[in-house]
Amino acid sequence: EKGIPIISNAIFIKTPEGRSLIVSQVNAGDFEFGRVIADWLAKKLNGQGNIIALSGMAGVETAELRWEGAMSVFKKYPGIKVLAHEYADWSYPKGKSVMASLLPAYPDIDGVWSGGAAMTRGAIEAFQEANRPLVPMTGEDNNGFLKVWLKLKQQGSSFDSIAASKPTYIGSEACRLALKVLQGEPVYDINIVAVPIITSKDLEKYVRPDLPDSLWLRTRLPEWKIKEIFKE
Repeated sequence: EKGIPIISNAIFIKTPEGRSLIVSQVNAGDFEFGRVIADWLAKKLNGQGNIIALSGMAGVETAELRWEGAMSVFKKYPGIKVLAHEYADWSYPKGKSVMASLLPAYPDIDGVWSGGAAMTRGAIEAFQEANRPLVPMTGEDNNGFLKVWLKLKQQGSSFDSIAASKPTYIGSEACRLALKVLQGEPVYDINIVAVPIITSKDLEKYVRPDLPDSLWLRTRLPEWKIKEIFKE
């Protein structure tokens, strides 16, 4: 009613044409997120193998787009079979419990596609507690997961992964766009932030063993601010 312009952040909002005060939207490409990590997994497996897939929350656009991106890759590889696709709410305990329930049913698993957050860490623990050899798994730039990955690497494990990111600086980008709107400057309706990745080659560059699991590593916050927020 007040005519206040709105900038949406981290989610795309569909509204009736001509009836929205949303002047600009900014987000990372969730389809691309799912596609990039699936492409890594498919190539890691040389286009052959049985995989388990863990998505976030059923019906949530972020989760569904990531899975659509993944399937756009997997359907190109007839040698890759998706044994099961389950939702684990991006949760560490649910990722672990869902994977633990799947392991007895599938003795031959070659890889895990995880749609991110803390699910990968839970999947790793489920494999370990079932005395199953670790397989390549995808993940996200959650510090808890990267600390586990680093520990495995330091122990000489053959485990490998890729961590994609929905960078936290999407929020600051939305603020930048809002300031431009208030100053009367033109902005794009849709703004897509690139999906950066972390691999084994640069894992040590990003992981923070000195900080809590809850830190998301792709940030533009200065070091002093990170330490102020994430005090152990």
